[in-house]
Amino acid sequence: MLAPPTLQAGTSPARFELILLAEHQTLSESSRGRTLVEERGTIPSLAGHVRVPLPYGTLNLALSGSSGELDYDGQTQRGLPFASTTRQRILRHSVSYAYPWNSHLTVLAGWHEEKRERRISGRGAVLGLDEDYRHDYATFGIRHDATWGAIQAEVLLGLDGSQSVSSRGAIDTVTFPSGDGRGLHLRGQFPLSGSTQAVHLAWRPVLEYLHTPRSASRPYSNGGLPAGTINQPETRRWSAGLGLVLIW
Repeated sequence: MLAPPTLQAGTSPARFELILLAEHQTLSESSRGRTLVEERGTIPSLAGHVRVPLPYGTLNLALSGSSGELDYDGQTQRGLPFASTTRQRILRHSVSYAYPWNSHLTVLAGWHEEKRERRISGRGAVLGLDEDYRHDYATFGIRHDATWGAIQAEVLLGLDGSQSVSSRGAIDTVTFPSGDGRGLHLRGQFPLSGSTQAVHLAWRPVLEYLHTPRSASRPYSNGGLPAGTINQPETRRWSAGLGLVLIW
């Protein structure tokens, strides 16, 4: 039987974290099992995290931003050489409630939103492409705390979202609904040796997988004239990184 944690005599102060992280990302788009595009790159990010103690748990607030480039050198669907550079910016914010199941295990539930901007620059005669994404997720997870650090795992379940695509001189802006995404986020936090003061440092390894299914086809136009149909391919994104956390 689940028993509520014992209330403390006083309220603990809020805890703040500032995280500097470097992540290697691999993004792939596929159609009917065939890989169309696969991009790779290392992207830095900066995040802030606030933990506010409550009588029966903790309220977690998080905000992060990242910006960097992903490179693709391969071929088109027709087998022709194709190369591009994608400038990607991601803004994320989330809120969650953490309930202490026992002294070592915490249960989490919350909401997470990601806004992603991709500016794809083709090389040579290849046209560029602008993509804007918004995804809302419900999050459910657990965290294990020990003297050596903490490990946290969260499942992300898509609630709502949209994807907009355009290409100057070729595709007027088209928007696709996108609410069926799924994902998994794993992270650890391990204090540096001797970090026992009120202000201290910790390592944070992270691993994340996000999947968005292929969208339904939508008609698109070029210069206001009907030009055909388009869809957003099935997308998978892997991220693995390591960060340094300042805690106070």
